Amino acid sequence: MDLKIGKKMHTLTFEIAKPNVCEKHTVDLHNKQDKIEFNEVAMGFDGNEIWLTDEQNTSKGNPVVYHNLMFYFYAMPFVLGDPGINYETAEDLIYEGKTYPGFHISYDENIRASPKDDYYLNYDPDTYQMARLGYTFTYGSDKKSDSVRWTRYKEWMEVGDIVLLEYLTWHSYEGRNIKEAQDPFRFLMVSLDASPKQDIFYTRPKNAKVVLKP
Repeated sequence: MDLKIGKKMHTLTFEIAKPNVCEKHTVDLHNKQDKIEFNEVAMGFDGNEIWLTDEQNTSKGNPVVYHNLMFYFYAMPFVLGDPGINYETAEDLIYEGKTYPGFHISYDENIRASPKDDYYLNYDPDTYQMARLGYTFTYGSDKKSDSVRWTRYKEWMEVGDIVLLEYLTWHSYEGRNIKEAQDPFRFLMVSLDASPKQDIFYTRPKNAKVVLKP
């Protein structure tokens, strides 16, 4: 992968097919503005406010958490290069008789919405490619969590000269023990563009409500 090419990319777009809905995600890779569209629902971050358009009240979950959630999973491990991140060697992960070395990632205070989160990135020692991601979810809490959720990064694809994820699989878990796999998410219609979207694309629509404002 050519990192110089990667840094020139400005807009990432991908789709996720779910039962009865296909979500389209668009992210500005430089300023983290984002937008998700599906059915009659839209949500996003315009650089200042997180907003939601859902006149039929069909959207479930918390848009404050979800508006950029799948982007962070999808853009691993690249998003682990932001300021305020701490790295240390993690305990090896053993799965189906194979050992995966890895790193523990934590955050300084006041970094991100959930600075108490921990991430465990484990890689395949044969290819040095990311293979597993363990993470805790502490949004709304001021305490660390010992409950680690696990995902598998197995299939990758080339988008131009950039290698990006194609399939992401969540597993049932118990502590650091990975159990049975769930149905995988597939990322479709992935594109990278060196040009940014116009600001109006991410701007809160008139009929949208603000769900979080600094």
